[in-house]
Formats: sequence, structure tokens, C-alpha cells
Amino acid sequence: MREMISRLFARYGTDATIYDGVTVTKVKVFFQSVNSKSWQNMETVFHPLGQLYGGQYVCFLPPDAVVEAGHTLTVGGKNYAVCWVENMPA
Repeated sequence: MREMISRLFARYGTDATIYDGVTVTKVKVFFQSVNSKSWQNMETVFHPLGQLYGGQYVCFLPPDAVVEAGHTLTVGGKNYAVCWVENMPA
């Protein structure tokens, strides 16, 4: 089953990189936006280091990818902060 899932990611996944503060890992992911009208999805926040646009995204990673909350995911030249990671049995 893991091999089949890995082949699906390799064939249909989008190129992405995971940055954990030290290393950069290239992976293939399934990445999509959450089309919700909730407040936390639409709110723009201003921080001392810049503006954070509203929006939430769901990212499915291959079984061998190592990612934790606090890591940075780069997809299509844009950086996204990983806020929550949930493991799914394969």
C-alpha cells in the first residue's frame, strides 16, 4: 500500500520543499486551499515582520516525509507555515 501511495505522489504530486530551520527537503505533495468563509480563513494579520494573508490550506504529504508544526512548506514559490500535522494510517 505504501508503495502505491508513493507512486501516486510521484506521478500526480506538486513539487514542494520542506524547511525545518536547518535542512531543505524536496517532496511531491497534494496541496489545496480550504474554501471557507470563516473568520480565521479570511482575516489578514499584520506582524512586525510583515503581513500575513488570510487563508488555510490542506497539504497531503507522502508517507516518508518528515514535517512538524513550525516548519515552512514552499509550494509554487510561496512559503506556508505548517500549523498542524496529523498522521493518517496508510
